[in-house]
Amino acid sequence: MKKYEYRTFLLRPMDDGYRHNYQEYTTDKLNVLGSQGWEVVSELSSSYDGIMLLLKKEILDERIESHIVPPSFSGFHKSSDNDGI
Repeated sequence: MKKYEYRTFLLRPMDDGYRHNYQEYTTDKLNVLGSQGWEVVSELSSSYDGIMLLLKKEILDERIESHIVPPSFSGFHKSSDNDGI
């Protein structure tokens, strides 16, 4: 079962010097959030101060994922600096 982290985020172009180009700020900020794994779930409210968004991000269990080895690589040996000398 997938687990998600939820967070609210306020888009405020006034904070980042984008007062005159709201579209550019919004696009840039959403691209950054997306590259970090965040997905917009809903717009919660909007006002003069900005737009409040609800974001979600899948929580990956790094402990389990770090030990999974694809079957085709089960015999793979990682070489060390001393191999082949």
